[in-house]
Amino acid sequence: MSTNQQRREAAKRKLEHQLVNRSERSRSRHQRNLVAGVIGAVVVVAGVIWFATARGTSDTQASSATTTSDGASGSAPKAAAPCSYPNSTEGPVKAVSAPTNTDPAVTGTVDATLTLGSGVIPVTLDRALAPCGVNAVISLATQGFYNDTECWRLTDYDDLKVLQCGDPSKTGRGGPGFQYALETAAPAADATAAGPAYAVGTVALSNAGGGENGSQFFIVYGDSTIAKDAFTKIGTVDAAGLSVISAIAEKGTKAGPNGLKDAPAEAVEIKTFAVPEDSVVATAVPAPTTSAAELSVDPSLTERPVTSEPAVSTTSSSG
Repeated sequence: MSTNQQRREAAKRKLEHQLVNRSERSRSRHQRNLVAGVIGAVVVVAGVIWFATARGTSDTQASSATTTSDGASGSAPKAAAPCSYPNSTEGPVKAVSAPTNTDPAVTGTVDATLTLGSGVIPVTLDRALAPCGVNAVISLATQGFYNDTECWRLTDYDDLKVLQCGDPSKTGRGGPGFQYALETAAPAADATAAGPAYAVGTVALSNAGGGENGSQFFIVYGDSTIAKDAFTKIGTVDAAGLSVISAIAEKGTKAGPNGLKDAPAEAVEIKTFAVPEDSVVATAVPAPTTSAAELSVDPSLTERPVTSEPAVSTTSSSG
């Protein structure tokens, strides 16, 4: 391998590590070449690289699938009971509180609007993908955490094209002062399951390795190779929103806070990240009950109400 190739691979590893680990805390230089594995994995020694070879279309919505190659169940995910948002080791870079709704709705979508200085990006947040993650982002949005901040990272590698936002400090290390676990969606709840692991248009949470989600998120605007289940998907961006990001990407990149050329050439300002007011208080809906009269049976035979399971939503227009 030539020296140039070695340098490129080293830079690529650093970039992947930065995407996975937004909170490098005074680690030695050689540790920056570590990468994060999938859920439950710990940071491993330098030189190990994760690869994803999935190929697919660049459509913002791929066809639905009911199972994966490993035979995963097709049922929708359930939020932790309840969701947990403990304090992180680093305080918030902007004053906010952890979500108070710890039993959020687990189905349905939320139409959010990410307004940049250069255009408007409609975002569809999908609760079925990650109930706790979507709940956290909604909470932060209602508290104005994302308003008047900048998207600090823009990558334009052949196999990694993302716009990353959600850190008011613009260092890649900032967060809300709380954290929560990585969530992986069942195939039936993920409309992009049949395509690449993170299809174009996907919105996902960046993490600090080991499943420490916070406030940062990224939008995949071009074909990218990212390890399956490495990040929590929370929704999608449609074609109109992707055109806004593509216009930003066309202006190029410059050196970022990590020394790599992965910052937008021009500042990408988030003016507001708006969500419906009632979305922050939406909670899980209990299974409806069916009375004996509705079943046309003798009431004496039904000492206990007969319940029916709520329908599982497989609709995902969106991260």
